[in-house]
Formats: sequence, C-alpha cells, structure tokens
Amino acid sequence: SDGDHTLRLRVWDTLGNHAERQIAFTVVRGTAPDIYRLYTDASPAHSIANFYLQHNRPDANLTVTLSVYNMMGQAVWSNTSTRRSDMFTSMPISWNLTDGSGRRVNRGIYFVRATVSTDGSSEASKTIRIAVAGE
Repeated sequence: SDGDHTLRLRVWDTLGNHAERQIAFTVVRGTAPDIYRLYTDASPAHSIANFYLQHNRPDANLTVTLSVYNMMGQAVWSNTSTRRSDMFTSMPISWNLTDGSGRRVNRGIYFVRATVSTDGSSEASKTIRIAVAGE
C-alpha cells in the first residue's frame, strides 16, 4: 500500500545466534520509472545490436519503445514490447540493422531512443548514439 513502511528481518543460525536488521522505505504509486542507463552490446554494430535498459523497476511489466533515427532526425526503425523485467535490467531488444521496410541501413551514426512506462504510469526516456559499420 502507499505510504511509509518498515521491514524488520531476524535470522538465526543453527547454534541459536541471531542478527536483526531494519530498513525503512516509501511506496508511491504512479511514480515515473527512471532509466539509469541505456546501452548496446555492439557499437559499431555489424549485423545486429542488442539494447538493454537499467532502471528502477525490478520485476515489473515494462512497456519499452525503442526507436532508431538517422542524423537528420528521420525515424528508421521502431519496436514496442511489453515484458517482465529481470530485476533492474530489461530483457534485450534486438535490432537487425534494417529499416522499417527490411532494407539494411547505411553505415553511419544513428540515435536510439528508449521510452519506458510501467503499469500505465508516466514515461521516462533516454537517448544514445550507435555506430553502424558497413556490411
């Protein structure tokens, strides 16, 4: 539920020794997600690029829209998917370096923008550059 909460954890070992820790946290519904980092595993990319988001929404259903733009700001490719996140990193979103018509994009620098929302909350976005190498 919304509000301030306290979690206390007590543990014992087999000899009866125990430890106790307490943490305080606040739950706020509808808060916009935060993207800490957007990165790719390939730059320059030769045949495929996998994109990952590090965020503040562990184990949540994320709707991620990934859009690729050329240097003139024209949209080249876009993908929207909704998946459950794997703790603080999203599942990879793959781009096979083709445009919306299925043609291989020219070599050069492209902008990649990721927009994420969770459970209908407001959105957060982040943009990076990626280099695409020749075939």
